[in-house]
Amino acid sequence: MIAIGARSTTRTDRHLTEATLSYLFIVLACIGLALFLGKDVSWDQRHFHFYLGYSALHDRISQDFYPASVQSYNVPYAFAPFYLLASSGLSDRLVVAALALLPAAALCLVWQIGGRIVGDVTGRHFDRLGAWLSVALAAGAPIFLFQLGSSFIDLPTAVPVLLAIVLVLPRAQLEKELTQGRFALAGALLGFACALKLSNVVSAIGVLCFLLLLTQGWRAKIHASITLATSMAASALAVAGFWWWRVYSEYGNPVLPGFNGIFKSDAAEVSGGKMVRFIPVDLLDALLRPIWMMSPEKAVYIDVPAPDARFFFLIILLLFCLVYWLVKLVSGKQVDLYSEFQTRRLFWSLFAGLIVSWPIWLMTSGNGRYYSPWFLLVGPLSIALLWRVSDKARFKVYGVATMIAVQGYIVATGSLLRYHPVDWSASGEWFDVKVPKPLQDPAIYFSMGLESASLAFPYLHPESTFISAGGQYALATHMPAWRYVQNRLARKAALPMYFIVNVETYAPQDGSYNRPDAKTIDAMVSGLQMRSKANAACEDIWVNGVGVTLAIAPSTKEASPVTLDRRMLVVACPVERIPTRNAHIEKARSAASAVMDDVAARCPLLFPSPAPFTFYNGHFWTRQYAASDTVLIVDDIGVSYFRPNFYQTYRVGSLEQVRAGNFSVSCDYRREPLPIARS
Repeated sequence: MIAIGARSTTRTDRHLTEATLSYLFIVLACIGLALFLGKDVSWDQRHFHFYLGYSALHDRISQDFYPASVQSYNVPYAFAPFYLLASSGLSDRLVVAALALLPAAALCLVWQIGGRIVGDVTGRHFDRLGAWLSVALAAGAPIFLFQLGSSFIDLPTAVPVLLAIVLVLPRAQLEKELTQGRFALAGALLGFACALKLSNVVSAIGVLCFLLLLTQGWRAKIHASITLATSMAASALAVAGFWWWRVYSEYGNPVLPGFNGIFKSDAAEVSGGKMVRFIPVDLLDALLRPIWMMSPEKAVYIDVPAPDARFFFLIILLLFCLVYWLVKLVSGKQVDLYSEFQTRRLFWSLFAGLIVSWPIWLMTSGNGRYYSPWFLLVGPLSIALLWRVSDKARFKVYGVATMIAVQGYIVATGSLLRYHPVDWSASGEWFDVKVPKPLQDPAIYFSMGLESASLAFPYLHPESTFISAGGQYALATHMPAWRYVQNRLARKAALPMYFIVNVETYAPQDGSYNRPDAKTIDAMVSGLQMRSKANAACEDIWVNGVGVTLAIAPSTKEASPVTLDRRMLVVACPVERIPTRNAHIEKARSAASAVMDDVAARCPLLFPSPAPFTFYNGHFWTRQYAASDTVLIVDDIGVSYFRPNFYQTYRVGSLEQVRAGNFSVSCDYRREPLPIARS
């Protein structure tokens, strides 16, 4: 007995040493790769990531109103590390290295899961080759690469989800005395992940399926379910309960703007409805999603081109298994699926978790970032299923080589691995925001652009109030939600008010920015019953080290968009309240709205109800249908709509044609059968 115990201890020590060295290699490799890919200042980072980190450490709920648009009331705690790093004055290279640590931790957990899952198929306790191949396939996912070293929190919040799986890996069949303690901790980890990011609920459902399938006996499953549910709820409340209570006490909905069908808060009307841009339009679209995901097109399952062949390979391997079992049945041999599940319980339970969570993910969002844990786990599952299909070494070598080669090729040639890559800052800092002296005192700021400009808010006076009222989710005085704005205006009636917007137009002759004039500002803030303040100068807030890409849409489907990089400029112009809205501007808004209503009625898929507020963006009248990611436009030429993720403008017709009903709208939301990569 002593010899056996000593041998077991030696094996455990050897595995710990190997795991430690493997983790160290993975972490260093991830840091090096993140630095190689460079600094990413994505639209989301400028729009709400930085502000949410700021709001996690400063109570802004009763002071601001939708300051970072619809994302303003997400639980912000997971963004706090990025805010602290980016505002600390550390070198941006050190910030990228630090941001790569949690994604690296996720990959370390994949190494552990892969070794055990593949080992479950091969009959080993831990398969080293399977672990490393699992890491290779997981790390080769664009969803991992473009988040590595970035401010996105999907991979960091995937860590507790993966850790919940690792908890039960030492034993494929949990003993009764281990169930309650391990399940309580696993549930706490899942609740922690879901509280930090609600989209993790979908991934957690798959993990719960995995955990319950491992538990033998219905009584044990019931006990495990109660333990998991209780620990998840307690953990989620411990993490996000205070934030949810603060939002509920202010707006009557703790998860504003979600679940408003239950909570009925008038503050949620600016949310724009459910995001449907990645959700399949029908069953065929859903079934073909693994094929579409290999396309280098934009907006397949995330905003940027991110071809991924691994789910397609997983289906092919599963079909191999089914054909193998079918051949055995036809030849008269016995196929004992129950014995197959019992023998490889760990692997098939995890595979079942993917099968259960996959359709839920497609129906709720279809956004790949919101399914990050399973995008990593498809690596171990693919290797394990390949090992299960055949014991022949040649088949395994060819299969692995094919998967890695195809995945590597399409990622290298078709992926965009940074949303907005920028050069390393000359000063070494992440952000260098220059606030002019007149804006260093408290004020009320109305953000009127598609991008909220909330990146600059933490650098302004902390007693200031920030309100997002234009662009993505436009706000107006006739909306019930306006009462929250009135409340803030009444509390700070003595403070000056500013129209604030990111300036993106420029003069081609000399490259200078064209700031909005008084007439343009009046048109943009008329819905707020405001106007530009006479004889008052605008102030410039320059953000150095942060580029803004200006995309000019092509006039034809075959043409490529023209992009130009410019330094980020936020302009603040004084505004004042007026007794009534500008009659001339409102007449033009009413005319544009009537035309838009006619077009929207032809295609509820692209232009879902209720119709958003018709907003003047400084150049033309627009409606931002954020749910379908479509912008309806009325200008002097006519009516068109723009699909930002495709950089495509579709001309509907002239104003006369639309008013006469002599027009048609292409209401096809599906991608082309044979997608073509666009530069």
